[in-house]
Amino acid sequence: MAKYMVSMPITGHVTIEVEAEDGDSAVDAFWVRIEEIEDPFDTDSPDVLDLILDFVEHVAGGNVTNAELNDVEVHES
Repeated sequence: MAKYMVSMPITGHVTIEVEAEDGDSAVDAFWVRIEEIEDPFDTDSPDVLDLILDFVEHVAGGNVTNAELNDVEVHES
């Protein structure tokens, strides 16, 4: 089974490596993994070590908005 990196745009990214048969299954596995983590912001939890949170510092400034409008990205790792 291949491993996939799934990034979900949420005005930032949550990235988790999952194992799946294909990209669509990787997205489903992503959601299952997210639901397994009790508190994704608990930095003392070993589950959070696998979770990469990358948020923009400012969503808007002047006439520029950094909010993402992209689809879910899946890359085989």
